[in-house]
Amino acid sequence: MEEPVEMEEPSEEEGSAKEEKAWVEYIPEGEEEEITLDEEEDKNT
Repeated sequence: MEEPVEMEEPSEEEGSAKEEKAWVEYIPEGEEEEITLDEEEDKNT
């Protein structure tokens, strides 16, 4: 009876890991650059 529980755990973790990777890859591609530019502009002004 404990077999299905063990199989469900990795399944949920895999879904979270996939979503985290897409989020982490999406941020540094544009968000990080925009934030850095915004911060630099604020300091320059």
